Amino acid sequence: MSANNGHPDSCHWLGNFYKMGLGVPENQEIAIRWWMRGADLGSVKCMEELFIYYIQIDDQHSAYAWLEFLLERQNDHAFVAKQHNRQDKNFLVNIKKAKERIEVWLKKNQEFTPLEPLGEYSKFSNLNLPNGDKYLGTTINGVPNGYGYRIKPTGEAFMGSFKAGKANGLGKLFDKKGKISYEGLWENGLPIN
Repeated sequence: MSANNGHPDSCHWLGNFYKMGLGVPENQEIAIRWWMRGADLGSVKCMEELFIYYIQIDDQHSAYAWLEFLLERQNDHAFVAKQHNRQDKNFLVNIKKAKERIEVWLKKNQEFTPLEPLGEYSKFSNLNLPNGDKYLGTTINGVPNGYGYRIKPTGEAFMGSFKAGKANGLGKLFDKKGKISYEGLWENGLPIN
């Protein structure tokens, strides 16, 4: 699996799949662990997810610790506007402690594999398809089946359900600029109007 082999973007996607229960059981704890692994590998997207998660649960110290990691990696990031302007010593010390706790956790958990079994024949894969497309999602015998994300070399992408390698069920088609060009039901790789 690419996430286990050190691909930070795969960690980001896998974390999102666990957060939303897409193709895997919904599990926020496993989502966080995948994002942390991706952040440790340098994924700014994973750091964004962690900042947002900790803001949402009102853990300001951990949130701003992740924001500091993110801005150390990419100082011109759009989240630069989210920086706090608090100067009270206690708040700043608690952010520093949160960063230290995160660093300790990352060191201890480098070999962690936060997966749950997906079934006897299905697994989560990162594939290069014969037509040049890339696929990240659930597969059966190396073929897209279940929930996944497929991107064409042109930048167009599909995210949704697959059956026997083709879009089947609910899904979204994105143009190369990332805008949704179709959202709805699919059958045999074609949208149902």
